[in-house]
Amino acid sequence: MNVSVPFLFVNPKSYLYGEESLSLALACDRISKETGVMIFYTCPYTDVRTIAENTDTIVVTAQNMDSLNPGRGMGAVLPEALSAAGAKAVVLNHAENQKNLSELFACINRARDLGMLTIVCADSTTESKAVAELGPDVILSEPTALIGTGQTADVSYTIDCVKEIKAVNPAVKVMIASGITTGEDCYKVVVNGADGSGSTSGIVNAPSREGRVEEMVQAILKAMEDREKPVVLSGNESHESVSSPVQQPIVNNLSKNGAVYAPLFGEVISLANVPAEEIASGAMGDGIAILPAKGEVYAPCDGIVATVFTTGHAVGINSDNGAEILIHVGIDTVKLSGEGFEPLVKEGDTVKAGQLLMKFDMALLKSKLISPITSVLITNSENFEQVEIAVGGGNVAPGNTILYYK
Repeated sequence: MNVSVPFLFVNPKSYLYGEESLSLALACDRISKETGVMIFYTCPYTDVRTIAENTDTIVVTAQNMDSLNPGRGMGAVLPEALSAAGAKAVVLNHAENQKNLSELFACINRARDLGMLTIVCADSTTESKAVAELGPDVILSEPTALIGTGQTADVSYTIDCVKEIKAVNPAVKVMIASGITTGEDCYKVVVNGADGSGSTSGIVNAPSREGRVEEMVQAILKAMEDREKPVVLSGNESHESVSSPVQQPIVNNLSKNGAVYAPLFGEVISLANVPAEEIASGAMGDGIAILPAKGEVYAPCDGIVATVFTTGHAVGINSDNGAEILIHVGIDTVKLSGEGFEPLVKEGDTVKAGQLLMKFDMALLKSKLISPITSVLITNSENFEQVEIAVGGGNVAPGNTILYYK
């Protein structure tokens, strides 16, 4: 059996058992049949056989196992017993049931010999890379501190984690699930590169467990569809198309004189949440912020480059419609004195929306513990009757409208 993408991990742990567990398993089986999405369903050991015998499509998943062979081993979880009961996959090294490296490797090999898929948990990107060397089918990479909190890891964690795990083992599938509560949470991690997502409390505590699973399945399907869409950069002569993990913006009905397009790939953040008072207060103008997923800055409009900071971390453009737009990359990036920034335009240049303006080193910012949050500001917003945000959160890419002004 191979893991199909995208997949959903329904993990009731020990909150559900017996009839309640079977009821949700049957609902998951129906949803999996109807949508074609692979659903891993975990259950207590004593429910494995019942659920396996009453379902056809879900991947019945044991919550743990040990590496022993048949024989002595009182109280241990025998791989052959799980397989005989109908388990097709197993979770290993969960934060609530951790294993040392040698035992983990032995369990992965025992599961493989029995034709069972392995989902191995890791607490960080570094640990995930080490686990990838062991050859599991899926790595569930989640900061343990976020489990059950309803708080998800930020976009940069998902992107970096997927990239670094795949660099070690391209065959392994990556799941991000810590703090996942809603379909929107699932969408966010899958659209940014994860192969699957899942939840415990988000499903178990939902008003309708079946409804929440449906919501999550539809969300990850939409995420896969959106991340395959080409986004056209209306820019220089090549008019390149790029494939990007984005959702389309929510367009409002503002009668507009001008539009500002996203200058980066990334996650939209309210300006009020930018950790820089002069920006968050609106003193530098109205606008929006983006947590970048990629170290590239594109022109947000047609216009003329008014300024390029000597430190390279900010560019100002006077748009053809009269807006003065500042793109400021990172928080306190001026301290880098230009290190890691590569401006590709100079003051006085004429640019087209979508033209590449700057490259910057995301890894360098991360290594120096500098936030890459980028502010996109209309610094002369007082000259306009109205400036309005055109996106309702989520992820954007160059070419998506983020601001309107009139």
